[in-house]
Parts: sequence; C-alpha cells; structure tokens
Amino acid sequence: KPDADNQNHAFRNKQFKKSRPCNVCHQPIHHQGSVCRVCKFVCHKTCETKAEAKTLPERSKANHKKATNRYMDTSWLIHQQWQEEEIKTFPSVAEYRPSTPESSEEPIYAHTNDASSRPISKPKQTMLTAVNNRKPSRSREHSMDLSYVTERIIALWFPPEVSAATFRQGQQQAAHMLHSKHGNSYMVFNLSEPRRAVRSQHERVRELGWPPDLAPPLERLCSVCKDIDFWLSGDSHRIAVLHAKGNRERIGVVVAAYLHYSNICCNADQALDRFAMKKFLDDKIGDLDQPSHRRYLDYFSGLLSRNIRINAAPLYLTHVTVLGSPSFDETEGSGCRAFLKIYEGLVPVYTSGIHTVNGDTKQFTVNVAGDRRRGLQLRGDILLKCYHRHFTNEASSSTSTSPTRSCSSPGDLIPPRELIFSCQFHTCAVADYTLSFTRQELDSAWNDLRFPLDGAVELHFSPNPEGVRFPPPAPTPAVPVDLSP
Repeated sequence: KPDADNQNHAFRNKQFKKSRPCNVCHQPIHHQGSVCRVCKFVCHKTCETKAEAKTLPERSKANHKKATNRYMDTSWLIHQQWQEEEIKTFPSVAEYRPSTPESSEEPIYAHTNDASSRPISKPKQTMLTAVNNRKPSRSREHSMDLSYVTERIIALWFPPEVSAATFRQGQQQAAHMLHSKHGNSYMVFNLSEPRRAVRSQHERVRELGWPPDLAPPLERLCSVCKDIDFWLSGDSHRIAVLHAKGNRERIGVVVAAYLHYSNICCNADQALDRFAMKKFLDDKIGDLDQPSHRRYLDYFSGLLSRNIRINAAPLYLTHVTVLGSPSFDETEGSGCRAFLKIYEGLVPVYTSGIHTVNGDTKQFTVNVAGDRRRGLQLRGDILLKCYHRHFTNEASSSTSTSPTRSCSSPGDLIPPRELIFSCQFHTCAVADYTLSFTRQELDSAWNDLRFPLDGAVELHFSPNPEGVRFPPPAPTPAVPVDLSP
C-alpha cells in the first residue's frame, strides 16, 4: 500500500502456502508470518515491532540508523533460526565423532562401515569438513592408514617415507584406538622389519616380516596364515592386526594367502569374511605388481588344493640362459656387462663372472656347472639376481652379499652395479628340468623398457650333480667373460 507506513497495523498470524517477501527486512517468509488486517502489510513475526516503529510521525536520523541496525540483526537471527532447524532435522557427522586428544598430526583412517571407528581428526572442524573427509583423498596416501579387512582383521599401514617421530606418534594413536575398542584382545602381526616403536606400544606383537622388495618365503607364508587362524580361533573377541611399513603389497599378499587358506581350511560360516577380504584387496591393494608375489601365491594356493606335488629332492642348476640383450650400458649405447648372483634361503651360494653383452647379441648363457661338470645344488626358496656392472668405481666396489643391496656406497654418484632382473621360485614346485620366465614374470624387468620386450630367462637343471643333461645350451663364445666381478 502507498501509505502503509503511516498507519497503525493490526497484525494477525497467517500460514503462507508460498513464500512472500517481508516488507520490513525483505527476507522471504516461509510457512508462518504476520499480515495486517487492514492494509495487508506482510512481515515476519519478529519484524512487527519494527513495522510499528515506522508509523511514528517524527523520526530522527539516529532513530533511523538504530532501526537499520535492528533490521540487520533481525535478518541474522532469522538466518540462524533456519540453520538450527536444519541441523536438528538432519544431524551432522560431527555430532557423532568420538572425542580424541588434540595432538594429532596424522589422521587415522578406519573402515567406513564401522560407525565407532570413523576418522579420528582434530576436534575443531566444521560440519562440511567432517562430511567431506569421510573418504580418503590422494593427499592422505602419505599418512597412516588403518582399515578393517573383516570384522576381526585390521590392516595398519605406514608409508616408507614417514619420519621416525610421525611413526611413533602413529603407533600411539593406533594403540589408543585399538585398546579403547578391543582391550587386550588384539595381536599385531608385524610383516615388516622388527621395530622398537611397534613392540613398545602394543602388548602382543608377532614378528613375521621378510626383507623389502622380495616375496615372502613359502614357509613364512604358511606360518603367517596358521598363526592368524590359531589366534582368531582361540576366542571370538580376538582381533588380528596386520602391520606393514613400506610396500602396501605386503599386506595384500598376506590377505590374499589367508583368503586361499580360509577357502580350504575354514568352514562355510566365514563366507562373509571372504567377501570382505576380496573387497579389501580390490579397494585398497589392487593387482599385485611384483611377479614373485603372484608366483608365490600360486604356489601356496596349489599346495593347499593339492594341485602341486611337493618335490622334496634337491635340484642341480647347470646353466642359465638370458634371451635378448638388455640395454644398460650407456657408454656403448646398448648391451650390458651382466653377472649373476644366486641365493638359497637369502644366503649367497654362487656369483658368476662378468659377461660383456653387445646390443646385437640375441642371447647369452652362464655356465653354472663350470669345468667341473657339476651342477649347483639348490633346495627351498631360491633368489636369482642379474646385475649390470658399471665401468666406474670398479676398484672401490664391494662384493656385498646382501640380496637387497644394489650398490656398495650410498654416496656414489654412479652405483657400481645396477639390477637388471630378479626372480624368486621354490624348488618344490619345479616339475621339469627347464624353468622359464618371460619378461612379465621377472621382477624389476617387467616395467623396465631397457629389458627386451621378447626377452626371457631359462634355468636348466639336472637330476643329480654328475648327470649334466646333454646337449647343454648352446655356448656364446662371442661374449667375453671376466671371472673377477
């Protein structure tokens, strides 16, 4: 109305089917408001006093400024009232977060299906942050990860580049969470190297680790599954925590092995746990990249299903043939200066001479038996490594016997040796006297373009030390051999 501001309004409550703008604060009116019986003046219930103040005949500038401030305050009160009503109707995730100490640099990510083990983060956060942080982002790949594999199996993983202080703090956070939820009914199965920070924070720790960048020994894989099953079968409240630092595939190999173990040795009541383990492998681990990991899982599955017959007799290695010419020699443009190292149970048992391979060489053979015509006896877990010897630092290079070490000094600009390929196998699964590995079955070479795409490695065995098979692999006289690597 044109002269509405000069009237004394007679307000009554009214329910609005559609939103109407308030004539005082100009904010929309939802559902219930006030309307004048005479001039149909519409406003909020809280704006009635301001509408009556506008009808005064005389108003100073100070009163006008005061009314403006009241208008702003009223709009903010209405906005706050709407926000409170929405929060009461739809509770936020922040209302259900457990209270934790504020000294937390690295958050702990738990299973998203478990309401009592949601992400533990800093307490002072907004509701929007709590909702968006339910799924881990790529930036969290460099922090600790705690996930539920099943209801009774937990995976605790730390990245390799985490500092010692952050690692200790993460162990404290994990121990606090595990103890508060499961008491003393959990055991940590450490799949990495033994660490004091793990033993000091957890009451029960089982050391089952193996060297980095290698597949677990077959006996170790069997003992891990038996230990986990023995611990869980002792009490229905017990929890198994798989702990690893470094490569996440350590946990993936153990979970996949225990999945095969439960398919054969456990009852049908654990079908839901097997489904949860498969989902964990798909979501957290993915496909295993290292070929030796996949090979040892096939060994383990074949032994459980009795598809692989155990060969307890030793094998005698006579020759190793490398098909193709790896391109590791930068000075020559192609080729390499290759030598082999063979480990039995991580103990070095053989080192060959240096074979100078040109880029035109199609294959070269290492005569392991030598002039004695006697094969190298092997039994159990075998590790074969092929290195390229650089020209530099030859005089100061060390003949290190560690299967995981590739250079003699970390300060060298150019390491004295560089890994070309490696492979792990177990003699119990070798049924023929020739064992072949393609490029996709060789560690380090499967994703290295310097190794030929059609390259392969063949191992030739003999049934006894004196009975070298004839004819042996064709020699390669064009490849010079240096017997002092």
